[in-house]
Amino acid sequence: MILKEEKKNIIFIIFLFIFLMIYLYIYTFIPKEEIKLRDKIIQYSTKTSIDVIKKVILFILEDNNASLSYLFKDKTIRRKITKVLNTFRTGKIKYIFIIYKDKNKYRYLIDTESSVDSYKTLFIPFENELKTLKYIEKTQKEIYTINSQLKTLGITYYIPLRDKNTLKAILVIDFSFETLEEINIIVNNVKQAILILMLFTFILIIISIFMVIRLFFIRRKIFEDSLTKVYNRKYLGEIENSIDLKDYIVAIVDIDFFKHINDTYGHKVGDEILKQFAQLLKKNLRQEDIIIRYGGEEFLILLKKDRNFNNKKAFAILERLMNAIRSINFNNLKITASFGVNLDTDKARNLSDAIKKADLALYKAKREGRDKIEIYTEKKDEEISISELKDIIEKDQFTFYFQPVVNLKTKKVLYYESLLRFKFQNSIVPPFKYLEMIKGTFLYSKLSKKIIEKNIEILKENPQLKTSINLSPVDLINDATVLILLKEGKNIIERLKIEIIETEDIKDYEKLKINVSKLKSIGYEIALDDFGKGYINFFYLTEIPADYIKIDGSIIRNIHKTKEHYVLCKHIANFAKEMNIKVVAEFVENEEIVQKLLEIGIEYGQGYYFHNPRPLTEIIQD
Repeated sequence: MILKEEKKNIIFIIFLFIFLMIYLYIYTFIPKEEIKLRDKIIQYSTKTSIDVIKKVILFILEDNNASLSYLFKDKTIRRKITKVLNTFRTGKIKYIFIIYKDKNKYRYLIDTESSVDSYKTLFIPFENELKTLKYIEKTQKEIYTINSQLKTLGITYYIPLRDKNTLKAILVIDFSFETLEEINIIVNNVKQAILILMLFTFILIIISIFMVIRLFFIRRKIFEDSLTKVYNRKYLGEIENSIDLKDYIVAIVDIDFFKHINDTYGHKVGDEILKQFAQLLKKNLRQEDIIIRYGGEEFLILLKKDRNFNNKKAFAILERLMNAIRSINFNNLKITASFGVNLDTDKARNLSDAIKKADLALYKAKREGRDKIEIYTEKKDEEISISELKDIIEKDQFTFYFQPVVNLKTKKVLYYESLLRFKFQNSIVPPFKYLEMIKGTFLYSKLSKKIIEKNIEILKENPQLKTSINLSPVDLINDATVLILLKEGKNIIERLKIEIIETEDIKDYEKLKINVSKLKSIGYEIALDDFGKGYINFFYLTEIPADYIKIDGSIIRNIHKTKEHYVLCKHIANFAKEMNIKVVAEFVENEEIVQKLLEIGIEYGQGYYFHNPRPLTEIIQD
């Protein structure tokens, strides 16, 4: 977890990096701006002069009632224009002359540089200049060229002179700007300033990164437990006011009978166990989880929640951790640990309050025998918590009630469905909502195995009894669970049916088919429970060789009320008959339903109309 100071330093580095990128952008942007600035200088510094020169030439021609063509004839007009143009050759304007094309050669019409009339004098352009002149002849557009020297900027303007829309001559004006050196000085100064700023910012970034790393190691040393190399209680004080409780689950784990280990084997052995224990926690938890040595042999764990993290996943992580502790030798010693867990941290006032509730759960775990996970719950008296459910399963505090499946015509019992019930606070509690709490955990698997074993015991003690048990697809892809059933002899196999319940959390369909086929091959009868409740049953029907279909009660209870439910049942019954599968209707509640079922050819039924689930003693008496 990043601390406040570390966050500030990281943000500062990010800002410095952004500034560095801005400086770099400006530095690369300056040459483009330099060109724009130069173009603006050209535009504003030459335009007025060129316009005035053009107007002066036109004025002289108009004053003499002459056109541009007269320049080729009248020497006097050429002298007047040359004299006036010479007055412009100061400051920026270095040369002014007018040329014309005579066949394939260029000649002077007026040359202000010459003291005599230069008319017809040969003008020899440079190679690049020749291209420019040909461009003007073709387009009759003004154009300028730039020649950058070390300290000056030379610009030559070429202005086409037309008479009656015919190109007669080209006015050439050479400008020279010494201000380019000033522009370069300004630009270079700006560049140097930016380079200095970039270098300064870069140095600041390096120093800041160094300081962050140094601060990290200093803080790590301050907040790290010297023995176990996990966080210490000082770190807890550091994060207490900044941590968002809704993002974490709080657990406290305590090594059982650690004082006895210290007293018996010495503190050196105890320290080695603590180090190994801390490493085991790191290995089995995620990088985003926080581990703090909370006391001598107590460790505080803050489990980071994410989008897919829920209480069931948290319990699975802690259960895996507990099993890892049980399976490892710590300095050649076997140890256990007790867990106190607060799943509802968002209901706590602050972190201290959340830890206190986890500590209460830990105290209860230690009080009730240790080596267990105790979940703190603010529950109603009649509700079962996860820790209480774990006790119920591990201490076999459960029983079975039996509900008959009967022949609808003869009312004779075909077999009894064995239904799990929990014993809790002098009450018998149905398991449905509590099984969801542990689905997918080792505890769920353990319960399934116990259900099979207990029902087999019941069948062995009652040779005339025939029953069925409910197993999920997850149970049936578990080889260890299936092996219990495969070990039994013919006497049990013929009297025990397997009802596969509807669930969508099965992924390995191939394994399910293989294991069910194994059970079928030795004689077990298979029933598809809650048929019609979801689409999964229809997949089972095509892939699993079932002996029975048990139509879900949500359909049966409405068979006498709506045509849709009646027709659906009829089609299922007809299909089952074609496939030689027996059909059992669940939730049969009255005689009217019975008659409808007989009408469509369903032979068997189950429900309160025949009998509610009863304990084994009442079944035996019957």
